[in-house]
Amino acid sequence: MGGPRIPELDALRGIAILAVVALHVSFGFLVDTPPDASMRCAALAVHVLAAFGTPLFVALSLAGLALGHGIPRTAASYAAFLRTR
Repeated sequence: MGGPRIPELDALRGIAILAVVALHVSFGFLVDTPPDASMRCAALAVHVLAAFGTPLFVALSLAGLALGHGIPRTAASYAAFLRTR
């Protein structure tokens, strides 16, 4: 869609996606298990450790937008962008 892909950002994005999936799955275990179950402790640990996924994904998305993919950042190009929306 634009400029060259950065493999390191793609790898970090994949890690962030896996962490978000782990966050959602562990939340399901936290809701469904009784408070005294040993599985709840493991689910809580995964939930806490995977909490970095969403902020990392947002930061990587912003980094991708900030890199601009070769689009010039001028007032005229921004005005042209707004007119097409």
